[in-house]
Amino acid sequence: MSAVFAGADGRTSVMVLGAGGAQTRIEVTTGATGDGYVEIRPRTAGQVTEGTRVITGVRTDASLAGQSGTGESAP
Repeated sequence: MSAVFAGADGRTSVMVLGAGGAQTRIEVTTGATGDGYVEIRPRTAGQVTEGTRVITGVRTDASLAGQSGTGESAP
């Protein structure tokens, strides 16, 4: 799964996990890619730094369609 996603507005972003579990969308630009990795640069300096926890596999309402209320996938 990818941590980088593009919104309907064409902006590329990542979701980061903050204090208390708060999730924040951070707009980024992408750079070098290889071996499954993608370099990201935040549009606003300092928003993503070493140690920032980036969320991968963000679920959307559409990806949850047909799943049970637990949010877990069937094997």
